[in-house]
Amino acid sequence: KRWNMLLSFIWKIVFISANVLIILFGVTIATLGWEAKEYDNFFTDAFLPIVSRICSTIFVFGLALVIIGFIGLFNVWVHVPLLFSIYKIPLLGAAAVVIFIMGVLSFVAVEIVQVSERRSMVAMMTGEKERSGMDDIEFFNDCCGVRGKMDLYELNQPGPHPRIGYPETCCSFKDYDASVDFRREHIGASFRYVCLRECNADFAYKRRCDQFYIHPFQGLLMYLANVLMLLAIYLAVVSSISTLFIPITTF
Repeated sequence: KRWNMLLSFIWKIVFISANVLIILFGVTIATLGWEAKEYDNFFTDAFLPIVSRICSTIFVFGLALVIIGFIGLFNVWVHVPLLFSIYKIPLLGAAAVVIFIMGVLSFVAVEIVQVSERRSMVAMMTGEKERSGMDDIEFFNDCCGVRGKMDLYELNQPGPHPRIGYPETCCSFKDYDASVDFRREHIGASFRYVCLRECNADFAYKRRCDQFYIHPFQGLLMYLANVLMLLAIYLAVVSSISTLFIPITTF
């Protein structure tokens, strides 16, 4: 009898901690899904509906986990055998859904994020899109252009946002003399510095931006996938224990 009481106490602690973690994971996932919507400006218009649906699905799934966690905590304090039996179904189902979403996220990270990111980079290289985003990527990551598309920098790009030759951000500013190699230009109430030293293929960075640059949304998805992996394993273990080894009377 004393052993049963000890087992009941230990299981109650484990069950409470499990459901608290489920709630915390749910809040984290819902928050990530909501915050991910802020990155929609990084994607081409064709991908925006897909990205929006993915973010909404992640948000709803996070809320579902929060509800499941609260149901589990309720079962600890209120002895309802039927509710506990029903609870084990969504818990197992949540683990299965988590594993499925992990596969979806892998597809999203590889296909949607990378494809859209590369298209945006190429569009900025051709002058179809305003290239301030590409300037930031090249300048802060010491990279230049996109694999297989470097000929775009060899040609003058008229487009809505014209460009002539390699952009200054493709070349290192090391050993440049600010007083000689840069000119300050006024643009309305603000100003910018323009590099006077020509950047070309010989001086440009050799690594391409699409080979290593991690898109913020892609990084978010990778982090979320890791969270889901841990949650899936944890839910599966707790579900198996509660279903196979722990009788409802232990509460």
